[in-house]
Amino acid sequence: MKKLKVFISSVQNEFADERVELASYFRKDPLLGTFFEPFIFEEVPANTDSPGKVYLSEGKESNIYIGLLGNAYGYEDEMGVSPTEREYDQAKAEHIPRWIFIKDRVGADKHPKELALILKIEQDVSRKKFSNVDLLKKEVYRSAVLFLKQTGKIESRDFHDSLHPTASIESLDKAKI
Repeated sequence: MKKLKVFISSVQNEFADERVELASYFRKDPLLGTFFEPFIFEEVPANTDSPGKVYLSEGKESNIYIGLLGNAYGYEDEMGVSPTEREYDQAKAEHIPRWIFIKDRVGADKHPKELALILKIEQDVSRKKFSNVDLLKKEVYRSAVLFLKQTGKIESRDFHDSLHPTASIESLDKAKI
């Protein structure tokens, strides 16, 4: 079974710890590790491609987009757009499921463009707030389980109530009946 690629997007320096923790969590958790493979830009080896080309290519090949939003908007390209916003826009255009998590810091000032990005995203998808990495992992886990249920990869029925997906009346052994 091929694992689903999870693209973790954020301002790298603002969420350095959360990104590494989340990638590790996906790999070490028995359920998440069975179905998902995380991608974070920090793990890309040095190569001749530009960072923009790498993150857009990896994002396009992903099955899930996770956006971590906080106070900083991040580096702006020549058009004044951050990589996080570009990655989000691409995920939306490619119809990739988007899971958004906003770090809730009481009294912290958000960059005006980060506020605008959050408002834009809130028009598209629901989001969850978190205040620390443990709450982030809990919310990501909940989103992952919901996704796996919605896509039929896991079920939550009793074993005796479950049907085998390829079973048919012809599967019965007439001699044993």
